[in-house]
Amino acid sequence: MGTKHWESQCWPAHSHVQISDTPDIDRRKKQRSKTLLHSLNAPIQTTNMEIPPKAARTYGDINDKSSDEEDFADTQNQNVSISVGSHGVRSEKAAVVCLIVLAVVLFTVDVSLGIYYSQQTDAMPQTSEGFQKILKNYQSTVESRNSAVRQLEKEKRQIEVTRWELEHQKRRGRDYNTILNMANQETAGLQTKVNLLTMDCGHCLPGWTYILSRCFYLSRTNQAKRSWTEARGVCKRMGADLAVVDSSVKQSTLHMHIQDRSDPSASLYGAAYWIGLRDVDEEGVWKWLNGKLLVDSFWHNGEPNDQGSSGEDCAGIYPGVNPFSAWNDVPCTHPLKWICEMDSQDL
Repeated sequence: MGTKHWESQCWPAHSHVQISDTPDIDRRKKQRSKTLLHSLNAPIQTTNMEIPPKAARTYGDINDKSSDEEDFADTQNQNVSISVGSHGVRSEKAAVVCLIVLAVVLFTVDVSLGIYYSQQTDAMPQTSEGFQKILKNYQSTVESRNSAVRQLEKEKRQIEVTRWELEHQKRRGRDYNTILNMANQETAGLQTKVNLLTMDCGHCLPGWTYILSRCFYLSRTNQAKRSWTEARGVCKRMGADLAVVDSSVKQSTLHMHIQDRSDPSASLYGAAYWIGLRDVDEEGVWKWLNGKLLVDSFWHNGEPNDQGSSGEDCAGIYPGVNPFSAWNDVPCTHPLKWICEMDSQDL
C-alpha cells in the first residue's frame, strides 16, 4: 500500500504523517462490500430456498469476511481520522505561531515608521529654514551678479565714450598740426622775403632778388612772353644771362617766387619760366649756359620726354605743389616768361 508525506512551512522539517490509504479508496471498498452483501441477501429473501450446508458455510464465510473487511476499513478510517486530527492540531498551532510572528513584525515596522516620520516632521522646520536661507543667499548672489553686469556695461560705455573723445582729440591734434605747419611755412616764407629784401639792398638792382650772393630777375606779368633765344637776349642786354639753377636752395627760393606770382586761373604753360638749360648739342645731354653738365635736377615725373616733331630741347620751371618736381622740357620756340641771373654788386 502506497504512502504520502505532507509538509508545511509552519511544521518542523522532520514532521511527517503516514496513512494507509486515502479516505476515498476506503469509501469505495466499503461501498463494494455493501453492494456484494446486498446482492447475496436479495435472492435468499425472495425465494426462501434452502441453502446447502456448503453454500451456507460459504455464505457465512463471506459474511464473516465482509464483516472483517468492514471492521478493518473502520479501523483504517479511524486511524486516518486520528492522524488527520493530529495533523490539523499541529497546523493550527503553527499557523497561530506564524500569525503571532507576523503581527510582531508588522508592529515593529509600524513603530519604526512612526518614529521615522516623527523625526522627519520634527526636522521639517529646520529644513525649511535652511532652504529659505539658501534661497536668500541665491537671490543675493543673483542680484550681486546683475549689479556687476550693469556696472560692467556702464564701464564699457564710459570706455567707448573715452575712445571717441580720444579719436576726436587726435583729429583736432592733426588739424592743429596742419595749421601749425602751414603757419610755420608762411612764417618761413615771410622771413625769407624779409631776408631777401634786406640782402637786396646794396647788392642788387631794384626789382632783382638776392640769392646765395647772386642777383635774379623774374619777368613781370605785363611783359610779353618770349622764346628761349629771345628771353636770353633780354637778359644779355641787362648784363645778365638765363639763370643757372644748380642747387636745391636756388630751386626752392625761385619756385617760391614763381608760386607767389602765378595766376591759378592761367594755364600751366603760361605760368612757366625759361632757365639756362638745354640739350641742343646732343639729345639727352643737358648742359647749363656756363658749360657745366646737369648734375642735380628737379624734373617733373615723366620728364624730360622730348615730345613733338621739332623736339623739346630747352628747360623751364613750372609752378606746382612740389618745388623739387617742377622742371619740364619744352620746344625752344615756345613763348614763356624768363629768369635772368647776374653777379651781385656793392651799390
